[in-house]
Amino acid sequence: MHPHPLVSIACALTCALPLTARSITLDEALGAARSENKEIKVATLELAQSQRENSVNDWLPSISLQVGASASASIIDKSFNSSYSLGGVTWSLDSEARSANKANRILSNESALLAYQSKVNSINSKVTTAYWNAEAARLAWESRQNTLKRNQRALQTIQDKFEAGTATTLSVSQAEMSVADSQYQAQIARQTYQTALTTLSNLTGLDIGEDTVLQEMPGESTLQDRSLLTGSLEDTTTIKQYALALARARQTLADATSEGKGISVNVTAKTSFGDTIYSYRDHDGSWGFSDFADTTTLGVTVSVPLDHLFRNSSASIAIDSARYDIQIAELNLQQALDDLRTDVENAITSVRQTEDNLHLLDHHLALAQEQLELTQASYDAGKSSFSDLEDAKQAVSDAELSKVQQQLNHTIALYDLATLLECPVADLTR
Repeated sequence: MHPHPLVSIACALTCALPLTARSITLDEALGAARSENKEIKVATLELAQSQRENSVNDWLPSISLQVGASASASIIDKSFNSSYSLGGVTWSLDSEARSANKANRILSNESALLAYQSKVNSINSKVTTAYWNAEAARLAWESRQNTLKRNQRALQTIQDKFEAGTATTLSVSQAEMSVADSQYQAQIARQTYQTALTTLSNLTGLDIGEDTVLQEMPGESTLQDRSLLTGSLEDTTTIKQYALALARARQTLADATSEGKGISVNVTAKTSFGDTIYSYRDHDGSWGFSDFADTTTLGVTVSVPLDHLFRNSSASIAIDSARYDIQIAELNLQQALDDLRTDVENAITSVRQTEDNLHLLDHHLALAQEQLELTQASYDAGKSSFSDLEDAKQAVSDAELSKVQQQLNHTIALYDLATLLECPVADLTR
């Protein structure tokens, strides 16, 4: 007996898979993204640029080579002189400016580091979500394939019974419809999987196809106590950025206070060199070279600002404005802590809820599989209809897909929590 055409098509669909496979772990995907992602490369260059810009040494003098030449002549006494100058070394230091520059460079370096880490965290989050979406899509496709195979076997069995005269044309037609529907569902699931793999490939720069084996999604876990998970919020990049904004506001106040009230000492020094290289006087026929000489100047300026003594002066207003900025930054920092704490609490709740749901779905899937076995036996004995058997199969398929979706929800919730706390997933469990 020849197999039904629908069975042949379905076999071609489910069997046309690559025989070779390679595996890519989540850590490998993250590493590839960090090394190939253009946004990360830009952030790396910006970090290096900022660190270089902030490596200025205020103690180093400004050294320049300036060459000048001049000539003068007298028609009356028929004299001619020419000279040159070569300079020089210039050095200037403002005590207040140097102190402010050092503090601001430290803040700028920290800001660049935090900006870089924030970008890395963002890319990590995108890659992690894409990775687990791809794995969940694979499991969903696998579930649809299993449903298709069950319907193929059912169709073959009914065809055998039909040829033996123990099944009706309606039963065969119903079985064929079930195979056709499951073929369509399997094809949609495969396309969803391919789209998820393409997204992951674009983020990582890796060639990831259907032959690529991904990690299994993590199973059940026991989270650490809430107090331990929420005890290190201040160490996250998010909170450090707000803390840095507060530090900048305080530095701005310090700068404004120094400019408005502080005594500033400015020291400058300059050295230049020169010589008269040729001179000639006609009345006595003399000519000659002068000795090489240098000119060095040194200046010291002490500034005592008085602007702050006037209430509505620019210095007083700048100081008041800086104080307001500090209060705003303090409130923003506290709000950021509150928001992050809320997000972490919600993530913890999501992880525990998905764990509870997985327990229930495991039990539900076991019951659905048991019901399918009983319905299959009843159908084989002629006590149940084909419709009853299809309903039992659909119940198993739905339970399998629900479990896959809940596994994805659990995994994403777990990694969302790790992203918020900026720690490995292993550190969340005990």
